[in-house]
Amino acid sequence: MGQTRSGIIHFVLLIAFAAAIVVAIDPFHPFSSPDPNFRGLNLFSFFTVQSNLIAAATLLAEAWMLVTGRRPGPGFGMLRGAAVLYMLLTALVYALLLQGVVDANSALAFNWKNFILHQLAPLFVLVEWLLWPPALSVSSGRSLTWLIFPILWLVYTLTRAALTGWYPYPFLNPSWAGGTKGVIIYVVCITIGLVLMCLILAWVSRERNRGNKAGPRYV
Repeated sequence: MGQTRSGIIHFVLLIAFAAAIVVAIDPFHPFSSPDPNFRGLNLFSFFTVQSNLIAAATLLAEAWMLVTGRRPGPGFGMLRGAAVLYMLLTALVYALLLQGVVDANSALAFNWKNFILHQLAPLFVLVEWLLWPPALSVSSGRSLTWLIFPILWLVYTLTRAALTGWYPYPFLNPSWAGGTKGVIIYVVCITIGLVLMCLILAWVSRERNRGNKAGPRYV
């Protein structure tokens, strides 16, 4: 009975947070938004939006597996770890570099949507991953493959910015960051932070599997 109740609560939380993320993103907004930061492809070019979409898809997949009893392949544990990493990056960069920088980009103003996407959802994804850890531990080497997506996003963002002049975040804009050198410093510092977070999350996954042999698990 206890495990059944726990499974129901887990399922409801997964669905609720996935829905909250989608509502906060408002994917139909770019077709009518008067703000150029949210218009067209710009909305979906924010790392915040992409990381939250990955997280929402992962949460929905978990909910489906809970209902069907299906056990996923080993790759799903890696996907969950990636979602945690990207959401942590979203939360930390917002807290340290972006919160309140409204004059650089109106999308950075504090409101309920930003609260969900930058703070509440990242916290939930992390806590959920800790409470229901994947059954397969992640090695330090494998965790570094999580860096592929942020690197591709950076290449896409800088290439698109060179063509359109639009930057999703001020620290990537040379005119805001103190020139190309400033952008490079920001990117290097964030990359170092990402590598450290990969290694920490991999270590935590091994420790959680060593110390938690009971309860709902995912491969």
